[in-house]
Amino acid sequence: MTVRTVLAAPAAAGRLVAGLLAAALALCLAAAGPVPLEGLAIVDVAVIDGTGAAPVLHRTVLVESGRIKAVTAADRPPPGRYRRVDGRGRTLIPGLWDMHVHALWDEAAPAAFFPRFVANGVTTVRDMGGNEAGERAAAEFAASRRAWSPVVFRSGRILDGPAPVDPSVSIAVSSPAEARAAVDRLADSGVHFIKVYTLLSRDAFLAAAARARERNLPVAGHLPTEVTIEDAAVAGMASIEHMQAEIGGYCPASDEAACGPIFSRLAAVGIAQTPTLIARYHRGHGAAHPEWSGEPEFALMPKIVRDYWRSALDAWVAAPPERALARLRDFEHEQRMAAWLAASDAVVLVGSDTGTPFAYPGRSLHEELELLVGAGMTPLEVISAATWGAARFMGAGERSGRIAPGYDADLVLLDADPSADIRATRRIRAVVRAGVLHDRAALNRVLAEGRP
Repeated sequence: MTVRTVLAAPAAAGRLVAGLLAAALALCLAAAGPVPLEGLAIVDVAVIDGTGAAPVLHRTVLVESGRIKAVTAADRPPPGRYRRVDGRGRTLIPGLWDMHVHALWDEAAPAAFFPRFVANGVTTVRDMGGNEAGERAAAEFAASRRAWSPVVFRSGRILDGPAPVDPSVSIAVSSPAEARAAVDRLADSGVHFIKVYTLLSRDAFLAAAARARERNLPVAGHLPTEVTIEDAAVAGMASIEHMQAEIGGYCPASDEAACGPIFSRLAAVGIAQTPTLIARYHRGHGAAHPEWSGEPEFALMPKIVRDYWRSALDAWVAAPPERALARLRDFEHEQRMAAWLAASDAVVLVGSDTGTPFAYPGRSLHEELELLVGAGMTPLEVISAATWGAARFMGAGERSGRIAPGYDADLVLLDADPSADIRATRRIRAVVRAGVLHDRAALNRVLAEGRP
């Protein structure tokens, strides 16, 4: 089984011009922040480069001015001006990309989420719906904490129907004309893609997709209930989130064989899929874990997040047993859909749905990696999907997501080999963000205290 982890970007995403990456980095790289005073030499390390290839042993990776300068044999001594980092017995991977997060929906979220992303090795995120206050807070945090801020690709507000599911991050759209105007408004604000949502009408969806093509923006999000897979294919939709789990999935649990042809079709047209299994795990298992709100990490979340998550947990626990069982069965069905996805050669993006109840920033991506391996992907496939595959999807594959000369120095040094056991991605020795090294002590401080 081979999973095609975005070796060719979908048509809509592929039209992104080279300037997109520079715009995407605006939140994190355009502002002043910590600058490395010397180069880094990560010496005698096994390198997993992000392409899906097996680890290459005994490499030395040189970093200078925020970029990878060279990858050499370990027996070549690094220049004396480089700070040496011992890589013996360790593995270096590209910084991880979380392709489905909610970090810009409230002004309190970025300062709490951004350092935790980086401390968990997540150096780039795709934000799936925010508002102006959240975006301003993100820019302000990145201006003073560049090396503790991930690169952010953002959708801005979501296009939803006349009565949006979440008005705080949505634009209510009632007609094709309003859909076109909403796309123009978002494009003018500098977003990197357009997100569509469940209640958007078919006519409005098609109008939004057409205008997004004119503005060189991909379309991603939920598949609206009135929109078919063929509509999405014709419109050039770039990615669909959650495998339609919010409305029961691509196929019913009673007829799971129907998923095979659907995923084959999605693979044929190149529409990427972001399963977000970990968020569904929380919904399915929450009633059995009332202690979740007592975790130390929970106390470090902003009050608005804690209130939201605790309310959801209270509802899960209070639900009748048959409802709790139904949520668990839903999760099990989603696991099986993910297995169909893994077997279909479809484009896979790795996303955690961070911000939804108990999907912690950074940590939840590692949980998602493990669930995808459980669904049938190999560790190297999910690592590639969460690094260079994601970068290529976002039009940034010539600069980000790989360990190769000229690429951005966003790196994660691990104490074990994740190609042998994907759980090793949690065993982080150090993170390099924009060329700045965060050692284990610095990572521990952020995780324990919530701020750098």
